[in-house]
Amino acid sequence: MYAIIKMGGNQYKVSIGQILDVDRVSDKEDSTIKIPAIMVVDGEKILLAKDAEKILVSAQVVRHLKGDKIDVMRFRHKVRHRRHIGFRASLTQLKIVSISDSKVSSAVLKEPKTVKKTKKSTSTSKK
Repeated sequence: MYAIIKMGGNQYKVSIGQILDVDRVSDKEDSTIKIPAIMVVDGEKILLAKDAEKILVSAQVVRHLKGDKIDVMRFRHKVRHRRHIGFRASLTQLKIVSISDSKVSSAVLKEPKTVKKTKKSTSTSKK
């Protein structure tokens, strides 16, 4: 079972027990946050859109950290122009605890849709 969640403008594919780094979340360490799912897949069953919003993904804040440093160097030859810019992202490490689907009935879960190919009928009429 896995779910697709949206945090900070990014979408992540998560499963239970997974640890992922996301943009900084204001919650304290060892606290639990609940994130609504965009899509949930459980074997052959798929939940989308409004049905998936009922499912919440529980995640525990493991720690806050900083990402790798990104260095941007600009140099113009013959002019003696040099410019250095550095950036280091603030991140939060989350551990996915559960994907709750207890309130959703099995009637809401749907089979994946298959596209049926239809043959175009060509009729030729003579005038």
